[in-house]
Amino acid sequence: MATIHRPRRGSLAYSPRKRAKSEVPRIRSWLEEDKARIAGFAGYKAGMTHVMMIDDRPRSLTEGMEISTPVTVLEVPPMNVVAVRAYESYNGGLRPAGELWGEPEPGALPSDDRSQEDPRNRSRRSGRPGR
Repeated sequence: MATIHRPRRGSLAYSPRKRAKSEVPRIRSWLEEDKARIAGFAGYKAGMTHVMMIDDRPRSLTEGMEISTPVTVLEVPPMNVVAVRAYESYNGGLRPAGELWGEPEPGALPSDDRSQEDPRNRSRRSGRPGR
């Protein structure tokens, strides 16, 4: 029988093609800097759009003209700082030198307030038969 000739379906760069284990990405490489700043802050690509802007690049053919530029829209969840941890160099690696925990703001973290729950769920959790 003859072999079927057809284009490849998908890239081999993303193999195996399967669903991700988690929506949360894993950061495998960290930027090495001397100053302290936020590292590994989660932001998700929500989509793309375009903006109309004045081209300010020097020696561009469209310098001073209004152009359309593609932009990426990022969705960033709200962040609350709960603790700060400092590291020190030790035997070619890092070890924790200390940490400082702050007082949580009221309403910043989810509480275990069961009075707001649906009573049907509460009866299932306690083992009593539901109504």
